[in-house]
Order: sequence, then structure tokens, then C-alpha cells
Amino acid sequence: METIDQSKLARGRLAVLSSHLIHSSESKTHSSSSSSLLETSSASSQNLVPPPGNLKGVLTIIDERTGKKYQVQVSEEGTVKATDFKKITAGNYDKGLKLYDPGYLNTAPVKSSICYIDGDEGILRYRGYPIEELAESSTFLEVAYLLRKCISICVRNNIDFLSLSYTRHAEDVRHARAFLSKLGDLQQTQIFAKIENIESLTHFDEILQEADGIILSRGNLGVDLPPEK
Repeated sequence: METIDQSKLARGRLAVLSSHLIHSSESKTHSSSSSSLLETSSASSQNLVPPPGNLKGVLTIIDERTGKKYQVQVSEEGTVKATDFKKITAGNYDKGLKLYDPGYLNTAPVKSSICYIDGDEGILRYRGYPIEELAESSTFLEVAYLLRKCISICVRNNIDFLSLSYTRHAEDVRHARAFLSKLGDLQQTQIFAKIENIESLTHFDEILQEADGIILSRGNLGVDLPPEK
């Protein structure tokens, strides 16, 4: 069986992650200091899976009740606005079609340039990477690296604290603190660790010692833990 070079894969992942941020609006100072944090290479990730391409177009609807024809705009992501269907009426007292979707089985309440989700196919990607791959083979720092632009903006606006999602170990807090320290004055900036899964609970005491505060995400914990816990 061929041996997989994990370090080579990691460098490949970081190279692709860096490309997403190469045109960042950060200043040259921030850009140069942040880029030195991680080593990149020209290798590309073989597991990078892009979402569908541009799906923009026009949907033509023929209402057989009235014989009228309507056109609805389709976005680049393949979505339509529910309010566009209000114009499809069957009579003077009809207030228009409403989209009935109990449980939000086929409704997109938000859109994201970072995540891509297809529930029917069981697909959940972050920056083009399958979530399961990131969870199994990527370090916390590699994933957090993708958010450096957002964190930089927060620091420049003198935030009071940073909420660190899915903190699993005290080392995650230390990594975040070291990263923040390169972006500005941290005297007033605290790090609150979010406890969101079983692994976080297992290392709760060490995380508590390192973080400035703790946030318990009961909803996410409820997914990982049985009701009696």
C-alpha cells in the first residue's frame, strides 16, 4: 500500500488556503506578517472539490390556471426569491403564491462565499474542502488560518473579546492568542473558548485555565451527547 505523505498534503492544503486570501484588502504590513506564519508551496490539493458553476438565468413559469406566463430570475447560486412568486395570482383577491417548505428542506435562508451545502447529496464543504477531511486530517490552526482576514478586521476595530469556535484543546487558545498578538495590541482583547463537542468537554479544565472565558454551546453539545447527559 502506498504511504501517504501527510506533511506534503498539509503543505498542499495551505497553498490553496493562501490563494483564497492573496487578494485580501489587508495592509502590506498585516499581509507580510501573517503570510510568514505558515509555510506554503506550489502544490495544489487533490481533494479540493469546487461547488457548481454559475447557475444564473431566467425561470419561465406558465400558470395553467390563467394561461399567464411569468419569468423569475435565478441567481448564480441557483436560488430564486420567494417574493418573486407573489406576482403569480389566480384572481383579484389572490395575494400570490407562497412557498410552503416545512422544516426548511429546500430553502436557503442565507448565502455564503465560504461554505457550500447540499443536504440531499450529503455534501458540506468549507472553502471547497469536504468538512470530514478537515476534521480528520487538518489542524485547528490550518482551518483558523482561513479566517485571518475576519480576525484582522475585528482587531482593528478594538473588539472586547474573540469567540473561538470549536475549541478542542488549550493549545487552540494559545494558537489564537499568538496569531492575534501579531495583528495589534491585545491588552483589551480576550479569548472566550466555545465548548461545542465531546472533545471540548474532555479537555474542559485545561481550556478553562488558558481561556479568558467559556461559552457553552448547548445546541451543538446536544447533537453529540445523549439527552440524559
